[in-house]
Amino acid sequence: MRNLVIMVAATAAASLAVGTAQAQGFKGVGKYSSSIVENSFPINPTNFSFTAEKSKVAIKTSGKDGDGGLVTQLNMKFVDCAADATGNDAGAGTCGPKGALAPEGVMQLDVLVLGGDLPNVAGVPFYLEKGKSRFIGTGKNKQGAAGFGATITVLFQQPMGVGYIKIKTAGSDMTNPTTGCGVVPLPLGNTCTDGALWAFAGVRVGEDQSLTCTTTANCDNGGASPTLICTAGICQPEPCVADGDCDQNGGGSGGTGECGSDGFCCDPGPDVTCAGQVP
Repeated sequence: MRNLVIMVAATAAASLAVGTAQAQGFKGVGKYSSSIVENSFPINPTNFSFTAEKSKVAIKTSGKDGDGGLVTQLNMKFVDCAADATGNDAGAGTCGPKGALAPEGVMQLDVLVLGGDLPNVAGVPFYLEKGKSRFIGTGKNKQGAAGFGATITVLFQQPMGVGYIKIKTAGSDMTNPTTGCGVVPLPLGNTCTDGALWAFAGVRVGEDQSLTCTTTANCDNGGASPTLICTAGICQPEPCVADGDCDQNGGGSGGTGECGSDGFCCDPGPDVTCAGQVP
């Protein structure tokens, strides 16, 4: 949460009287907790995999001296990765050699605080040791906010919304003084959270075998889902190698006519990067 503290001071300190008397030892109210699930759509673009049932993220308030009012926990377990020159081996669930502190990833945060809705505002680096996540700042899977000094008092007893939490591979230059993880709010084109998405806070949806599709029209949703087709009773993204393939096989609303670089049809409506990815 180091970056969050700096962000608040930079964007909203003027709206609060910093230094206002606070109730000593106030424990705060609430806890955010979620499972961490692996990114699999359309494919996971990384060498990492893990046991989702054992991996969680939590952000909770605290009144304990030394916590700074807030504690973040990233508890990823049994992480696998490919062997490489940094000492990673191919053993099941043992990514990251013991004692290695090189950042393997970053936790990207979106927050709503002090009247500001701030997506991709901060990134907190972590490393992997024997398949488990550890924050760079503490060497543990927990990190408080007390180390950031008096600036953290701007958040005391204030409500904070926790938004989309993404787990990404290490950024291209995480320590850069102007674009790295120490800069908050993170600028466009930052080098902290520009790695590949490999997991996020959420759930893995179950399966209801009583509900199936029979035609692509069942998946098209009146034109709202023009990239889906019905395959073996399940609505799935339409694969493609060229724009002309994206026609929902002649069904639905006729597709988007835009093939994404990942080999699946994309929709230029919600995805502004869709058009022109594939000739």
